[in-house]
Amino acid sequence: MYFAGVDPDLHDCAFGIVDSAGMPVLVALASVDDEIKGRDAVVAMISSMKRLFGKGLFPSDWNSKVLTVAVEAQEFSYTANAGIPPGDVGLIAVVAGQAMLASACLWPCPFVHPAPQAWKGSVPKQIHQARLYTDLGIPFKKMGSKEKGYCVPSFHAASGIIGLDLVKKESSWKHLGDALALARFAKMQYEYASMIARRRAEALSTNG
Repeated sequence: MYFAGVDPDLHDCAFGIVDSAGMPVLVALASVDDEIKGRDAVVAMISSMKRLFGKGLFPSDWNSKVLTVAVEAQEFSYTANAGIPPGDVGLIAVVAGQAMLASACLWPCPFVHPAPQAWKGSVPKQIHQARLYTDLGIPFKKMGSKEKGYCVPSFHAASGIIGLDLVKKESSWKHLGDALALARFAKMQYEYASMIARRRAEALSTNG
């Protein structure tokens, strides 16, 4: 069983997949040049995603094994605190829609679309990512300030994580870390839904 997470962005849209134990098994990034802005970045991101999904990076035999995908939604109040211009929030939401459509073509499974507050609360990115890697038992280093920074993990070269060798910039982990955290959130949502379904089935069996 696998679970996927997507952290949409105008310039670095990150994809992460974890296994049934919540451990990372794949990371991938669709990137657009920082000089491309606004709606042009949205259009460029479509092409970048097409190239990414056309590389064969995502194993085809996983398609039926990805059980839930979490794609982050956008909130004006949250992104304002993160310093993201209001005009960009709507554009990032379009990228999120692109990512959901592209992912749905690969993984015919349920999707969840949580706002930032739903999957990481009001905790700053750096702190949330530090908790993620600590929970995974993966060494990391902190980059930037506590409020606007992020963490860079130190994965072992032989970890077997697909796509790890394609991550060339440490700054890519700003979004890849969130994608992995979203994948773990997807896993939690699947497990919760399965528990509710099981309890309902047991109740029906008992009452019947």
